[in-house]
This record gives sequence, structure tokens and C-alpha cells, in this order.
Amino acid sequence: MTTEVKNAQDVASMVQAAVDRHGATLEALVPIVSEINRKLGYLPREALVEVSRLLHMPDSQLFAVASFYRMLSTQPRGKHVIQFCESAPCHVMGGREVWQALQVALELEPGETSTDGKWTLLTVSCPGLCGVAPVMVIDEDVYGNVVPERVPEILARYECTGFAPAQARVEPFGLNLRTGRGKALGPRRSGRSGDKARKGGQ
Repeated sequence: MTTEVKNAQDVASMVQAAVDRHGATLEALVPIVSEINRKLGYLPREALVEVSRLLHMPDSQLFAVASFYRMLSTQPRGKHVIQFCESAPCHVMGGREVWQALQVALELEPGETSTDGKWTLLTVSCPGLCGVAPVMVIDEDVYGNVVPERVPEILARYECTGFAPAQARVEPFGLNLRTGRGKALGPRRSGRSGDKARKGGQ
């Protein structure tokens, strides 16, 4: 989920907080811009300029980094970003059908954002979770063993006003990309993708 950009001062404060947290070094560049990207949904130009100023690095070098990593974006994205694995293992395990279900449900092509600003649909290379293919990631929440029939239900969770992101992080195999919390379960093709993982992976 993203935070609304209100003004340049808010952006500057967010950048300063990220730099304070990770350190004003070139080695901390990727964690800094990743945090800003995660909070804002993308990297606005004013944020990159501020990072460049605080880290004393050329704008051109910073923009090169921001455009190199696929997880980062210099353009606004939807409130929720879906990343679907396009690797061969996911494809073999039914990924094509899940991808088609996503496109039908969202009416989006790869790289597009919905007109209401709710969704951005992306394809990504293997996230290293082949044991629970097909895999998709919504924001920082990992869903494995996904079947087409569960796509509408999974998407509906993010439409609910009372649905907290923490719930999603526990239910889809108990795995969160940012925190690493939980443990991905092994292959399960019963059509129960997204079922709540038992505590401790039991």
C-alpha cells in the first residue's frame, strides 16, 4: 500500500527519515530508495533529488539506479501492485491460466495501472518460490499455489475497507517479502491457495 504525496516538504521529511534510518552512504542507497518507493508507491523526482543531495551523488547515477531495479518505479503506480511470476516453473504449474484470470478480473495488460488508481499489474522474474508455484505478490504479500478460481477472492480482500495488510501477510503462506516473517509451505495443489498458514509452519 502507498502513502499519498501531499507536498514537497512531506517528501523531503520522508527522505530524511529513510536516510537517518539506513545511513547517508552509497551502500545504503538501495535500501533508502526501496523504502521511499514502498511508502509512496514510486520515486517522485523531488524524492530522488533530495536523496542525491543528502548522499552527495550525481543525479544521473541515482536515476540510473532507480531505473535499473524492476522493483522500483519513477512513475506513479496503483494503490496495490500485483507482481506475477512469469518463470517456467510457474508456467508449468498453471501460471498461464492464473495470469489470464488476473487480466480478466482487472482488465489490465502488463505494466498498466487501472483508471481508478487501485491496481498496477506487473510480471516479474522468478522470486525464488518455485516450491509453491504459481506465485503472485500483492504489495508485500506472497500468494503461492494460486489457482484461477481463487483470483477474485484474493483480489476482493484488498477491496475491503476493514482488511488490514497484516492479515494478508499471515494468510497467504505466512510470508512477507519485506520482513521475511513466516515460512512458505510446500506444494499444495488442492485449490486451497491463500488458506491461513498454521503458526510456525505446522
